[in-house]
Amino acid sequence: AKAAALADAGLTDAVFTKAKLDYDDNRDVYDIEFYSGTIEYEYEISVYGGSIIKKMLSLRTQKMSPMVRISD
Repeated sequence: AKAAALADAGLTDAVFTKAKLDYDDNRDVYDIEFYSGTIEYEYEISVYGGSIIKKMLSLRTQKMSPMVRISD
């Protein structure tokens, strides 16, 4: 499922944050989440046949570091 998601996204490498077997809408699916650069990808892939059921892309936001007061 990871390879299918990467291929669909046109990537050869990414950082996976989730890859698990799930049961959704009365079917077994792989729930895959990963990011590459500033894009985050979410896929739901059928366990049987490997077809992509759902995919979503979004901009990845970085956590802001705490503000540091700088005096003049």
